Amino acid sequence: MPKGLGFKIFVFGICVAVLVSVAGGLILSGSPKQERSRQFDDGRSANLQEIRFAIDAYFNVEGKFPDTLNALASKGGYPVNSITDQKTGEVYEYKKTGAENYELCAIFETDSSKNSSYGKDMARPVYPYPGSPATNFFEHGAGRQCFVLTAVKQPSAFPVKY
Repeated sequence: MPKGLGFKIFVFGICVAVLVSVAGGLILSGSPKQERSRQFDDGRSANLQEIRFAIDAYFNVEGKFPDTLNALASKGGYPVNSITDQKTGEVYEYKKTGAENYELCAIFETDSSKNSSYGKDMARPVYPYPGSPATNFFEHGAGRQCFVLTAVKQPSAFPVKY
């Protein structure tokens, strides 16, 4: 074996190991595009949770649902930062379906169940007052997903208008 050939084999082996590590990391974590899609979906989930809190607060104070999400956001006094999808700029779907029921919909890019840790490592939503149901908006399929919700009547000991 000529002198230096062992060094070249060693360097080649290191390069192969680095390439295999990078490829394995991409396979395990997903592509950068998939990660961006998951991050947008996280934002959508967080927005829906916040909108739910604001709708329930509005319902408890006003005694009815807002007519639209724009009306909710423009009313003031209700904690909602965004009623629009940060990627598309479209207002999330909102529909009153009964005296105490409504629906919130968003279009998700990913299916949270197909990602090994996505959704499972997210903090479970905690509703701002005891005894109220929580909806985990972080568990969703891909495409248009609607969450059927019931207004949570707030106990009088827990004021909701901010």
